[in-house]
Amino acid sequence: MKDLWRYENDAGQGPYEVCRNVPPEDQIFKDMYSDHARSRPTWNVDILAKHELRWVETADYKCGCPSLKKLRKWFKGYEDQIKTAGFKISHYQVRDDLYLNSFSRDQCAANLKGSIPVWRE
Repeated sequence: MKDLWRYENDAGQGPYEVCRNVPPEDQIFKDMYSDHARSRPTWNVDILAKHELRWVETADYKCGCPSLKKLRKWFKGYEDQIKTAGFKISHYQVRDDLYLNSFSRDQCAANLKGSIPVWRE
């Protein structure tokens, strides 16, 4: 089993999933998305092909980080706004065969349908 830590709202959506359609007063999400787009993870194409994925964020696969420390580092400077918008930190344990690591190992993705929710802040 591997760990996946992520911010998500009550609907299970992460900040990047909702930031594309936010009103102007929530500019923080657009700024965060823009900042992170420059350093988005690169995925091993062979791994994506094995899981029959063209991109990672799908209905079943969700992005996150392999540790709480890496999640906090990734969203440093945005945590207060993310929490104010109703996102909470969630921790899942995922079977190895449903888990994808980015090349940097700062982010990961997993099929959450094959996961065990461990904790939610």
